[in-house]
Amino acid sequence: MKKPIVSTIIASIVALICTAAICITAVWGIGEVYRQRKTASQASYLTEAQAADYLGIDEDRLVILRKNLKYLEGSYIVYSYTNDAGEEESVCMYSKDQLDKAMSKLMGDSKTNSVNFKYIEEALKQAEK
Repeated sequence: MKKPIVSTIIASIVALICTAAICITAVWGIGEVYRQRKTASQASYLTEAQAADYLGIDEDRLVILRKNLKYLEGSYIVYSYTNDAGEEESVCMYSKDQLDKAMSKLMGDSKTNSVNFKYIEEALKQAEK
């Protein structure tokens, strides 16, 4: 017995629609996971240059805040490695959340939490010499 041609056409169309729906859902799901991972990693950690840009200051001032004045304790991690030329290099990565907390503390109403801008400018002048 032969199947009616109409039921064969309808079954083919339904199969095509279901396949397209599965493909669209899969592509959308994979894209969404990728966007979430990319956004989460970008939002969570910053390089020294990104942190300086985020705070609206230059890298030299950020380094003085971190190294000399110790204002950013707990908001960064420094790791060192030996490059291909055999030289030791250091990289500083900031946690955006912890950096926000450290800056909020500095910007508080208390006089003890003020930033010593005079020292920063003097340190930069000394570094230029």
